[in-house]
Amino acid sequence: MCVGAPTNIVLGLIAGMTVFLGLPIARLKGASESLRGKLALASAGVLIFLIIEVGHRAIETLELTAKSGDFNLSMFQGGLLIIGLALGLVGLGAIEENRHKAKGEGATPLEIANMIALGIGLHNFAEGLAIGQSYSSGNTSFGLILVLGFALHNATEGFGIAAPLAGQNISWNKLISLGLIAGAPTAVGAKYYQF
Repeated sequence: MCVGAPTNIVLGLIAGMTVFLGLPIARLKGASESLRGKLALASAGVLIFLIIEVGHRAIETLELTAKSGDFNLSMFQGGLLIIGLALGLVGLGAIEENRHKAKGEGATPLEIANMIALGIGLHNFAEGLAIGQSYSSGNTSFGLILVLGFALHNATEGFGIAAPLAGQNISWNKLISLGLIAGAPTAVGAKYYQF
């Protein structure tokens, strides 16, 4: 499938495409609220692990930069971290809120699933950047931890995309497109980590 592809792209594909594992739940007609709740809790648990692991590495990087005496770079990196968190937490929600105020109606289940897939895709692009950077800097052990953690987490993110669609008549083609929107940016980020 990926013969001749650079390793960082293959690692990005492994981490990102596991989102497809959770998507078929949208096609299950008898999925209970309890099952969907348990799957959401599993997703949250993996996310907490990743927040702790990646957050620890981000703070380590800031500390190393500050200790090296490059105060301006340390401030720049810290600012990027804060801006990224703020945009990630508030940005998509604000866009969606403004869009629906203009329409004067609530979002359809498919619109919610599309917004979730887009948010996950943006998030996964950053995951791909982390994988590509770790691999290119020679820190393959950390890169493999990231790939494993991101792959586990992305498998559960498919449940988040599928949840609004449960009980809807959704085609496999639409599920595949939602999976690509959410998962493919991981490989793109792993390829273009130099930016």
